Parts: sequence; structure tokens; C-alpha cells
Amino acid sequence: MQTSRLQSLALTLNRAPVEGSAFSLPADGWIHVVPLGEYQHPDVGLQILDATAAAEMVNRFRKEAASPNFPGLRLDYDHFSYDPAKSSEAAGWITDLENRRDGVWAKVRWVNTGRQAVEEGRYRLVSPVFTEGVTLGADRLRPTRLDSVALTNNPNLRGMVPLTNRGAASADPHAARVTGATPNTPDMKLIANRLKLASEASEDSILQSLDALLATRDQQATELATLKNRVTTLETENRDLLTAQVEADLKPLIDAKAPDASVAGLRTALLANRTVALPLVQSLVAGLAAAPAAGGTQGATITNRTTGRPATGPTTAAPTQADVDQFVANIQATNRCSPTEAYNIAKAQKPDWFTPRRG
Repeated sequence: MQTSRLQSLALTLNRAPVEGSAFSLPADGWIHVVPLGEYQHPDVGLQILDATAAAEMVNRFRKEAASPNFPGLRLDYDHFSYDPAKSSEAAGWITDLENRRDGVWAKVRWVNTGRQAVEEGRYRLVSPVFTEGVTLGADRLRPTRLDSVALTNNPNLRGMVPLTNRGAASADPHAARVTGATPNTPDMKLIANRLKLASEASEDSILQSLDALLATRDQQATELATLKNRVTTLETENRDLLTAQVEADLKPLIDAKAPDASVAGLRTALLANRTVALPLVQSLVAGLAAAPAAGGTQGATITNRTTGRPATGPTTAAPTQADVDQFVANIQATNRCSPTEAYNIAKAQKPDWFTPRRG
């Protein structure tokens, strides 16, 4: 997205001042600059300022702050720094950012004129500017880099703590530092709704629900790790059993001196899908059982004459190619197998038909 559009993202709040109080800045120098929540902007649509956005802004700031001669983030007046026709005078410089329960807080080193402008009541609120973000969908943007903050009295958003009349600092650095603050600040209501609790749920109730969710998550993570280990063990055991079974399926063919290449192909097929490949192997084994044993006879005339051969005797004409093709076709039709599988069965049953002959 274009920087010019992001530069226009001024996110501020207008909390009414405490009547009768003096205008004074907090002694610790920390001010609230980015609230949590979802806020509409006329240029970019819905701005998603969640915990992820806040964490990314703080991380980006600290990386940039580690560079040499880092001056700090500018705190100006009404975003005048982005208008070449107006002064870029600073009201102060942000020297640190902190991610708290209600958003991002900034430590400011005030310029005298900036401090005076706030303590005289001329400015009560602030407005941050973002120059980078992540698009989450149509008209939804999560800002990720804080570029500057401006003093202003014309905020675009609601939800930040005003500069003056803030209560004393809490001992809890993550607590909202607002006079009269209750556990149900707007960000806690958002969390309560996300947890499907009533909007007026107490902070203790919300934290208990979060603790329960975290405990469930941790338990499920442990159970998932155990299940994954068990699945890995079962897969290894199953693979070993399948390998042993496949070797048992192929043993008759190996014992019969079937070609190594054929056995290797059948082994691969069985390991990939034994259910599909097993019928072919069984057909080949059955063909071996029907074929004559090596060195045996099948209706041949045996003579013990010392010389010569019978004048007449049984002769077997060599099969024609048509005979071979028909034989293979019959096996394919009977076993409902592929041509290659039928050819292997035929070769096992009539090996002499497939032995190359010398002319």
C-alpha cells in the first residue's frame, strides 16, 4: 500500500478532561499513543490495532533505535511535518515504546514549547501516524510501523488516555494508568466478547478464562506430540510388516529363478499397493505350479537305445506369433489383467514359447 495513504492514518481519542484539574504532564514521561481495537478510517477502511500490531510497532521501533544517531520518533503539532508548506517543528521526541494491556505507550522527551503547549491546555490529545501495514482482506489493514505522533485536538479515534489529568502511575506496568479506571476498559470488553463472556465481565473472570484456554492449549499440544510419536512408530512397524509379507509373496517366484527385473518390479508394485498387485503375483505363482518341474517330462517318448533315435516319434511344431498372441489374449481375458501382466503369466506357463530361437 502507498505511504501517502498510510501517512494519513491519524489515530487518536477524545476523552473529556477532568473538570477543575490543572493541565500537567505525567511525571514519568509516558503517554498513550496507540489504542487497541478496530477503527474505521475514511481512506483505508477498517484499521486492525490488535496485540500483533502493537508488538510489531514496538519491535520495529527498537530495531530502528539501535541504528547510529537515531534521534527518536518525532512528536509534532497537528501532523504539520507532512505538509511542506508548514513548519516541521517538534514538540518532543519519543525515545522508547512499550507494549501494554491497552496498547502502545511512548516515553517522550519534551521540547519546552511542546510541554508549554500541553500544560497551558492548548493541546489535550495525540494522533499517531503509520507508514507501513499488512492488508488482511478487502478494506482491512493492520498497521505495523509507527512513524510519528502529533499533538492535536481533532482526533480520529477514541480510546486513548489524554495527555493531562492522568492518575498516578500504577505499580503494574501493564495496568491502564487512568484515574478511576475499572477492569472493564474498552480493550478488556473486546477481549471479554472474544472469549464469549459478558461485556461487563470482571478482569479476574477474563484472566481465568484465558488461563483455562492456555491450559487446554498446553494439554492438547502434549497430547498431539504423543499421538504424532505413536503414529510414527506405527508407520515404521507397518512398513516392516509389509516388507516381510511382500518377500513371502515373492518367494515362490524367487525360488523358481524368475528374472530379477521382474521380481523387482513386482516388489515395487506390492509395496505401493499390495491389494492391487497381489492377484498378479498369485497368478504367476499358480502358473509355476501348473508348469512342469525343471528337468521333468510331459508326455515325451523315452528310449534307452545307445545310438540313433526313433524313426518316428512325437514332434512339437514351434508356435507361430499368432499362437503366442492368442495365448496371451486368453490369459488377459481370463484374469482381467493388463497386457503386461498377461504376458508375464504366459511366459511363466510356457517359457519355451518365449525363448529366442536360432534360425
